[in-house]
Amino acid sequence: MVNEIKNVDGVDFALSFSDISKLGISEDMLSDKMLKVFKSDNYQMVLVNSLYEVASDEINEQIGEIQADMKRSMISTAQMQMTCITDCWQKEQGISRKIRRE
Repeated sequence: MVNEIKNVDGVDFALSFSDISKLGISEDMLSDKMLKVFKSDNYQMVLVNSLYEVASDEINEQIGEIQADMKRSMISTAQMQMTCITDCWQKEQGISRKIRRE
């Protein structure tokens, strides 16, 4: 998802916790308070810097595109999780998936 945000027109940079850890800064180096700012059990903060002027039409469009990317990413993640849950349940029940071919 962060790579998709980085590719949005006018985004100068997008920084996530995983980017910070790639720089050699581990969770152990951050205070608990700072760590909670960057990530929790359900969310991860991404800092995005734009090249567009504040309160401009361009930045409003950019925000809309980033929000759409995030929604698509969340839907994809939810679909993958649901597929995994379904596959695990089917295995437990001894059900094999039948692929319909046309």
